[in-house]
Amino acid sequence: DAPEVAPITVSKVDPRDVGEEEVPTDAPTDPESEVHADFVFAWPTAEIAVMGSAGAANIIFRKEIKESENPEETRKEKVAEYSAKFANPYVAAGYGYVDSVIEPQETRQAVARALELSKNKHVEAPCRKHGLPPF
Repeated sequence: DAPEVAPITVSKVDPRDVGEEEVPTDAPTDPESEVHADFVFAWPTAEIAVMGSAGAANIIFRKEIKESENPEETRKEKVAEYSAKFANPYVAAGYGYVDSVIEPQETRQAVARALELSKNKHVEAPCRKHGLPPF
C-alpha cells in the first residue's frame, strides 16, 4: 500500500503581490496548455525565465550600468531587481505556469501525490501521419 499523502494545494499567486508587473488579460489559466504537464511544482528558489537574471539584466540595463559611477554595484542591483520582478516562481504561478510553489522538504510528498492522481491516466496518441517508407 502507498503511504498516506496530503492533498496538493494549487495556489495561484498574483504577481502584483510580488512586484509591479500586472497580469495580462490573456494569461493562461491552465498550465498544461503552456508546458504540457499534468503538474508543475517549483521550489521558492527556482528561477523561471528564458535566461538567467545576470545575463538578462546585463542586456536590458546595459546603458544604465555603463553610465553608472559604480558599474559593478549597479549591475548587482539590476540583477536583484530583475530576479525579484520576473524570474521568481511566484510570478510564474501568477501567470499559471506553476501549479504550486513548494518547499524542498515537501517534494517527495507532492510527487507521490501527483503520481497517485495520475496512475490511471490514459492518453490516446494521435494516429501516425506517415508510415515507414519502403526501402
